[in-house]
Amino acid sequence: MHEENHHHARHVASKAAHVTAVDVSQAMLDKLASKTELAGKVDGVCQNILERPLDKQFDLIVSAMAMHHVEDTDLLMLRFAEHLKPGGQVALADLDVEDGDFHPANTEGVFHAGSIATRWAMRWSTTASRTCVSSTRRL
Repeated sequence: MHEENHHHARHVASKAAHVTAVDVSQAMLDKLASKTELAGKVDGVCQNILERPLDKQFDLIVSAMAMHHVEDTDLLMLRFAEHLKPGGQVALADLDVEDGDFHPANTEGVFHAGSIATRWAMRWSTTASRTCVSSTRRL
């Protein structure tokens, strides 16, 4: 969860009854937990859902600036589908073009150079009878 994604969590939390924030980094979840305005509204779960899915489903899954850090995006999208309640939605926001300004070349843990969210939004909405809202960021 990038620092800017705390903004996304705050925005979603202002509109939802409850938010479950999932990240593989406990340090990022600790930063999120330090936001006093989110107390009692957001729970953090430090878990890799690719290796160990959660035991719950959600009305909305928001992935903001994370997909380019996931090597197996096919498995990630399968996990998203498994974690959605019937009629649930996925909102993706990620890099559309990455020329090295966001992550320096050869950054460890960056697997995709761009447009991953756009490609998945099109694939998701046309093949899975699901709704996906996609936003891309041009640098």
